[in-house]
Amino acid sequence: TELHFNEGLKGIDYSFGDCTGLVSISLPNSLERSKETFGSAQESAFTKQGNVYYLGNTENPYVFLAKIDSGTENITLSPKTKCLPQSYFWNNYNIGTLNFDGTLEEWFDYAQILFDEEHCLNNFGELYFKNEKLQGEIVIPNTLTKITKNMFKSQTDITNVVIPNTITGIGDHAFYGCSSLTSVVLPNSVESIGDSSFADCTSLEHITLSNSLKYIDPYSFRNTALTEVSIPNSVEELGFAVFYECTNLKNILIPSSVTKIGNAFAAWTNSDLKIYYNGTNEQWNQIEIGDGNDELNNKIFVPSLSDLISAVKNNNYSLETNSLTYDFDGGNILFNSNIYVKEGNQYVGYTLVAENNKVRFNLYQKKLK
Repeated sequence: TELHFNEGLKGIDYSFGDCTGLVSISLPNSLERSKETFGSAQESAFTKQGNVYYLGNTENPYVFLAKIDSGTENITLSPKTKCLPQSYFWNNYNIGTLNFDGTLEEWFDYAQILFDEEHCLNNFGELYFKNEKLQGEIVIPNTLTKITKNMFKSQTDITNVVIPNTITGIGDHAFYGCSSLTSVVLPNSVESIGDSSFADCTSLEHITLSNSLKYIDPYSFRNTALTEVSIPNSVEELGFAVFYECTNLKNILIPSSVTKIGNAFAAWTNSDLKIYYNGTNEQWNQIEIGDGNDELNNKIFVPSLSDLISAVKNNNYSLETNSLTYDFDGGNILFNSNIYVKEGNQYVGYTLVAENNKVRFNLYQKKLK
């Protein structure tokens, strides 16, 4: 009828599931994992909050979230809960409102547990912190290495997020529905962005992508307000419907590193869209392109770094850079404006514009070495 576990125990798996006579259970604060346990214990063994049942001890009655009443739509989670059910349990629930009864700082750590592969709380509608939404700018601490799945889902009042260069990945739906978010810079430490990570961020107009990305996941920027996107030359594949319903998008640059394009440009309504490709016609013909990408038929070829070097040499200049980036200016693409070419004893600065597969040099300043 009673169970007491000593501190130091980290896991209890597939045990005591049919013990209907249990009336008292004391779990240690050290518990991190529990699979299919205590499900048949008497209600007196649990601490109940609303429709949620916890197990713990006199010091912390919220160590383990044991079960939820069937049909529950809204739950409150305590930051004192250190152990959550495994995926067999969580995957069966669609939570309408998830209220976290702790601070943002506590949430950064808690979310690593809540949305990991083991516990996998996949589905919930809106996230609240002590019954309130987050607001304004959010600064991600540099103690984190990943922004987990669903971490800021449906936080409609976040306007800006600062992501440190310790972050290597952004999980599925991490910023899904952050409808006030206007601009994002992904540091070059970010190697992956998950499915629908910025989908339905309807005010998101600007994004700077990491040059460590190799694959952009499906629906990553679905239904955003992006107007221009420069895909870094590290990217090899664009996933399904990446820019689905991005009706404000006017300019996008696809690098020659891309070898596969899924149905990335589905449901387009913007007739002004211009797609630039930084490569040759032969390279383009080698790309595996999915159905529903009719906009790609109107692509515009722009010079690569090798083309630029040739153009510079033909003008008797020497190039002072080994890399090449792009900016958009109306219907033209501008190469990064801090390129200098050597002319005698002077370094002459140019804005380099791609027009009709040719490079035009616009003088903007001179510098003495």
